[in-house]
Amino acid sequence: MKLHLHTDGLIQAYGPRLRSDQLKIGLDLLGIDYTSDGTIGDVNVCIGSGAAFSRFNELPQCTPMGPNIIHDPLAHVPIVERFTNFIVQSDWVADLWRYYSPELCEGKKFFSWPFSVDLDFWKRNPDTDPKQEVDALWYTKYQNSQNRHLVEDLLKQQNQTYTTVSYKEYTPEQLRHECCRVKYAIFQSCCEKSPHAMLEILAMGVPVFVVDSQRWIGDDSFDRATSAPYFDTELCGDVNVPDKTMVEAFYKFRQAERLVKYNPRSFAERYTIESSTQILIDIVKECHGI
Repeated sequence: MKLHLHTDGLIQAYGPRLRSDQLKIGLDLLGIDYTSDGTIGDVNVCIGSGAAFSRFNELPQCTPMGPNIIHDPLAHVPIVERFTNFIVQSDWVADLWRYYSPELCEGKKFFSWPFSVDLDFWKRNPDTDPKQEVDALWYTKYQNSQNRHLVEDLLKQQNQTYTTVSYKEYTPEQLRHECCRVKYAIFQSCCEKSPHAMLEILAMGVPVFVVDSQRWIGDDSFDRATSAPYFDTELCGDVNVPDKTMVEAFYKFRQAERLVKYNPRSFAERYTIESSTQILIDIVKECHGI
């Protein structure tokens, strides 16, 4: 099988571009023959918006499309109508599509393709990495001042020292460095389709307390979204909605005897570059009937 991979249109988007880059690494590791020069062949997958928007009439209708192409099916009706198979980052995204566009989604097949993590880069080196200096890493993404004050007050009330990292305002090296300095992380984001930053933090062996958003951005009618679509509370930490019970939940989470029982690194090891790539290959084969 020769795979024709269409990734154009991802240059400016860090998460989608990282997914594309790691996919190519995975294809090489698995020995999969592929092109990424825009050539359309017998077996295609389109994960970039360029070909999806400009050449969708040329791609076979069975071509799996996505992720990172369409957020709202109603905004790209011709693409949704033409193709049968759609890749989403996590299951709740498919639920979102069906919720808002049930007629467009009728007869469509959805496949979840999780993110991968570079476990060689995202791991501790006790000989060279800094030692723990503060209690918490506070990661934020698209949070208003009210939401930020909620967590800031929580940290101050329980006398926790912390360092902050905000979406798009750090390098991978900086995030890795901060992970080495802390006992745990607070992950405060909007709903996440596939939170690669959280997976990277977990790979560093840092337990995570998630302040969960269960609402689709700007809309309270869809309540099946989440900030933690890939998470295991036995291994990773805890997930809580921002309500009055969160104070007690946070106190229990950060107790030493609880923190040491988590094994976030082992959870991240489920999402290797090779395993994520193999999931995509299996999706492509099913869609093309191979």
